[in-house]
Amino acid sequence: MKHKLSQEQFEELLRGTFAPNRFPSPEINRTLFTRLEEKELYRMEHKFVGKIPVLAAAFCLLLTVSVFASWHFLSASSVAEQSIPELSAAFDQEDATKVNAVRTQKGYIVSLLGLTSGAALENETDAVDKNSTYAVVAIGKEDGTPINMDDSYFASPLIQGLTPWQYNIASMGGAYSQFIENGILYRLFNCDDIEIFADRKLYLCVTDTPFYPTEAFHMDEATGLITEAKDFDGLNILFDLPLDPAKADPERAKQYIDSLWNDSDDGGEEIPSLPEMTVEEILKKGTVVESSRKVLTPDKNGMLSYSFSSKDSKMSESASEEFLFPDGAEGLSPTFSLTDDGAILYEKAKDGTITAFFVELETSLEAKD
Repeated sequence: MKHKLSQEQFEELLRGTFAPNRFPSPEINRTLFTRLEEKELYRMEHKFVGKIPVLAAAFCLLLTVSVFASWHFLSASSVAEQSIPELSAAFDQEDATKVNAVRTQKGYIVSLLGLTSGAALENETDAVDKNSTYAVVAIGKEDGTPINMDDSYFASPLIQGLTPWQYNIASMGGAYSQFIENGILYRLFNCDDIEIFADRKLYLCVTDTPFYPTEAFHMDEATGLITEAKDFDGLNILFDLPLDPAKADPERAKQYIDSLWNDSDDGGEEIPSLPEMTVEEILKKGTVVESSRKVLTPDKNGMLSYSFSSKDSKMSESASEEFLFPDGAEGLSPTFSLTDDGAILYEKAKDGTITAFFVELETSLEAKD
């Protein structure tokens, strides 16, 4: 079976492998494509037939593409070497997942370079958590404009069947380090082990927002599959994470999901999960931290972002007004977020102003006198 490259496919191939500031002009693209078309360059499946010179040309082209791809982005291990040197060897292990997938969208060129597990290291080190998954992404501009370190980006694994805004790097023990080289941002991040979910479809999302944007992706309630929202006004790329399904551990996965929303201390009463707790209960049993109150202003995508550092944790999240106040009503939103030591609540005033604040909760959740 022969699959002929279209003009668009050919240009996308070049765009994903050449450096942004060295991308060939449209005239050169058309010339190269015309010459390849004249030679009947096809991608063939399991059939070594056709003209030998054409196959030789194809291999030369692929070799050239590989060279440019290697030059364009650093390898995952090289990024780790500059961020967490002890982790670098893990990306070179046989069990590591070398992806090197490239996507272009809305002026950005983004690459998922690779993934590995902290357990892949032969020698234990305090710098690497053996119970974490590590991944490296690269973010650049198609026109070669350098990325600014002050720009905001969000990268996180997402899991089929688990609500994206609730289950992402922010709630899954996530952290990251990053640097810019030759105008490209390289981010090494980690979160709790996601290999236990390898029997589901796993994704990596990348957005140009500081937190997870609820309107950037959709999850099908029937299948649990997650897709990019086509009408989102910003970067919202999804990569597939090709982890080995054999590494899945459904029992551990269930225990992990339960642990995220049902933390308890020894001797203490279990904190109710989100569906079992109301705003009224939170206000009755908690203490409002007045210094945490912040008036929220929507960003270009209509997202409201809030961050606050309590005595035990640092939290940040974002959501749309429609999500927080679906009926447009004033007063307290029925939607809130539980943290290790409290909850984030949202309130809408008569003039439409939305304020977020933190309520400190005791682990035992005993009602105030």
